[in-house]
Amino acid sequence: MFDSEALAKTYGDYAYGASNFIVPLLPTQLNTAIRHGDLISENRRGDVGYLASTYPHLRLDGVGATEQIYCVHLSNLSPGTRDAIELGLRGTPGFIGVVDTTLQSPIKNLISGTLSANLLKAGSTYISAHYDEIEPKEGVYEGNWDLGTARTVSVFEVLFGQYLVYKIQRSSDGALSRNEALILTSLDASYSRKTSSKIDVSITDSKFDYLTSAKGVNLENMGLGHLTSDQLCSLVLDKVRHHYLYGLRLLENGDLLCSTLIELERAGSSSYRAEVGLRLEPDDDTFHITTFY
Repeated sequence: MFDSEALAKTYGDYAYGASNFIVPLLPTQLNTAIRHGDLISENRRGDVGYLASTYPHLRLDGVGATEQIYCVHLSNLSPGTRDAIELGLRGTPGFIGVVDTTLQSPIKNLISGTLSANLLKAGSTYISAHYDEIEPKEGVYEGNWDLGTARTVSVFEVLFGQYLVYKIQRSSDGALSRNEALILTSLDASYSRKTSSKIDVSITDSKFDYLTSAKGVNLENMGLGHLTSDQLCSLVLDKVRHHYLYGLRLLENGDLLCSTLIELERAGSSSYRAEVGLRLEPDDDTFHITTFY
């Protein structure tokens, strides 16, 4: 965490300023997803007090509201790497401190909806997103971080957002509390799935009739021209049970939207992939198939 006003006095763009300190501290072979942004919250001043009482080591003097706090979230850090980064940042302009966002950290819910996906670091290569062309671009980075002389690769934003973005874990309190066993927001293997037998996938008759008529060619290409609704649900359920879910979106009414990918091998040809859109209601243990393409 950084005091954006303190960084802006020296660098103008405080995100650029923070990157000058963070990037050199990242180990060359580290694989990490980088999300960053201002800490926006409804309780702007109260949440600063919450941070001060929950994490007394944070240097919050002069911080009046949460939007003054610029956050950088790094995934996949070992305790040793995290401590080394924190040590390297001490004394830098505006540095507030480091907070561990493991599953037990109460701050993860606060930042999960406010920090935007910016970069993936795969060894010595940084991967980012662009908006104008589907083809990947070598040596292109449209963001505001200083990456020095590192190799950069940019991919189409839709692909970056759906397949590469790391989602910060949230606790299962609230709308999803009854579905904790589904592990929808985490691939954490330490979770128990005691009630996994209750998980189900369904599709309405009208939706399946539309699917088999409008998407009949796709099903033929997949070798599933005679697919039944039960067989489709079984294919999707296998992916759900293996936590193969992405593009998670929580609606205001508590419904959860997500997607999974079915991939089938075809003799003498390349494999065929189909994306399936799913919807889960808060008090339901059933994923409802909504789209297929």
